[in-house]
Amino acid sequence: MYCKHCGASVEGHHSFCPTCGQKLSEEPNRFLPGWVKALIALALLGAAFAGYLKYNQDDPKEAIVNQLNSLKSNQYTQAYYGYASKDFQKSTPLEQFKEVVHSYPPLSQVKEIDVQDQAVEDDTAHYTLILKTDDDQSFNMEYQLVKEDGAWKIVYFRLLENKPSETEQELKSSPQKFANNPMTPIDTQLDLLRSGSYKEAYDLTHTEFKKITSFKAFEQFLNANPILTKFVSYRPLGTQNSGNFKKVKVILTGVEGTNRTLEYTLGLGNKDPIWTIRGMELFADDKAAPQTEADVALQDPALLEEVMNKFVDALKSQDYKAAYDEYTSDAFKNITDLDTFIQVIGKYPAFTNNEGVEIHKSSFKNNVGTIIAILKDTQGETRSAQFDFTLANNVWKIEQILIYNAPEKDSLTIKEIQVGTEKDKDQMIVNPTDTLVNPPRTILVNVYLNSVRKGDVISAQLVNDKLKIKSPVVDHTIDIDAYEYIAFFTFTGPETGWPAGSYNIVAESSNHAKQTYPITIE
Repeated sequence: MYCKHCGASVEGHHSFCPTCGQKLSEEPNRFLPGWVKALIALALLGAAFAGYLKYNQDDPKEAIVNQLNSLKSNQYTQAYYGYASKDFQKSTPLEQFKEVVHSYPPLSQVKEIDVQDQAVEDDTAHYTLILKTDDDQSFNMEYQLVKEDGAWKIVYFRLLENKPSETEQELKSSPQKFANNPMTPIDTQLDLLRSGSYKEAYDLTHTEFKKITSFKAFEQFLNANPILTKFVSYRPLGTQNSGNFKKVKVILTGVEGTNRTLEYTLGLGNKDPIWTIRGMELFADDKAAPQTEADVALQDPALLEEVMNKFVDALKSQDYKAAYDEYTSDAFKNITDLDTFIQVIGKYPAFTNNEGVEIHKSSFKNNVGTIIAILKDTQGETRSAQFDFTLANNVWKIEQILIYNAPEKDSLTIKEIQVGTEKDKDQMIVNPTDTLVNPPRTILVNVYLNSVRKGDVISAQLVNDKLKIKSPVVDHTIDIDAYEYIAFFTFTGPETGWPAGSYNIVAESSNHAKQTYPITIE
C-alpha cells in the first residue's frame, strides 16, 4: 500500500507513515468481508498486546500505555506521532525523542505500571507512576497529558528522583544501581532552584565546581538567566557518556512557552559511586528570532578562529589579563573572575606554552558558535578543547571553554550513527533517517565517536542477513587525539539501487566498541 499523504510505499502493518509521520487509513482492509476483518482484528489485537500492559481504553493512561508498548516493540515513529502532543512534537524533533529513549533503555522495557498519583480535570491529566521493567527494576516517571481532537496526548514526561528515604536505603544496599541514575542530582537541584533554595542547590555541586564558581557567581548566573528558577516544566533531552563523566541535556520550558537547553556535566567518584554536578551550561534560546543577512554574514568560521587564535596568542605571551578582558564575554566574566581564570588556565601548558592549534570542527546553532580544537604544547602533549562563542555588538566573544584530558588508551566509544542520502557543506547528513525510500544507490553514514586517539580504527559494514547481502568492510583510521570525532562512510550499491529490505549498519572500533543501527529500504 501507499501513503495517501506523501505517496511513499508502506507495509501493511504500519499505522503511521514512516516517511512523513501522518496517520494512515483507518480501514486498510475495507474490501475484505466483514467476518474476515473481524477475525483479523482479533488476531492483531491478541498479537499487539500479548505480554504487554492492558488498561481501560477510556482512561487517559491509554496514551502512556500505548506509547510504552510502541517503544517496547521498537516502533519509535508510532510512539512519537501517535501519542505525543503537537506542542511536544514542535519542541522535540523525532530524532531527539529517539535519543531520549535510547539514553534510558528501561523506557523500552516496561511491563507494569503502578499509579502513585493522578489528577484528571477537563482536557488535562497529570500522573506520577512507578514503572517496572522486564528484569524487575523500578523507576518513577511523571507525565502531563492534554486532549487533542478528542484523543489524549502526552505533553511531557520526565524521570523523577526517588524519595529521600528510599534513595538512602537503595544507596546502602545497591550503590552501583544508584550510580546509574544521573538524573537524581539534576532533578534535586532543579526542584531546589524552582523553590528558591539557591544555597541548597549550590551545595549539591562537586567541590571542583565550587573551586571555580563561587556562590556569588552562581547567584549572578541564576539572576542573569531567570528561566533557571522560573521554569514551568523540564524534560531530559539526551545523554553523552565518557568514562566516569556524563553530559546530560534537559529542556526548560518558561511561562511564555520559551524553551532553553541546559546541559549538565556530571562526574562519578571512584570511591563514592554517586553522580555529582561538575558543570552547568545554558544554551541560547531555542526559539531565537529569524536570522538577518547580517547574522548569516557573521556566521563565518574564520571569525571564530581569529578570536580563538588571538586568545591563545595572548596566553602564550603570558598576557592573561588581555586574553580575559578582550576575548571573553560578559557572561564568562560574571561566572569566572580574573584570578580564577588565571589559576585554572595556568594549569594547561597547551594554552600557556602553545605550539599549535588544529581545528577539528566549527559550527553555529541559535546564534552560538562552537569550535572543537586540538591544542599542542612545546613538549608535544595535546589537549582537546571546546570553545563556545556569543555575539556582543557584532563581535564574537568566548562564552565558555571546556578542556578535556587526553583520551586514555582504549577509551573510544561509539556515541551515535546517522544515515541518509545527502550531506551539507560541513559533511553533516541532511535529514538523517532510519527509512530510505526509492532504493538509493549511495547510502551515507556518519559515525559519532568520543575519546579517540591517533591510530584508532573504526570500521563499518552494511548487512542484510535475509538477502545475504554484505558490503565490504570499510576502515577509517583516526589521525588525531580528540574528545569528539566523526567518521564518514559511503556505501555504493548496484545501479538499480540497494534492494528493498531490512539492513543493519554495523560499526566496530579497534578497541572492540560496537554498535548496530537498523535501517529499512523501501
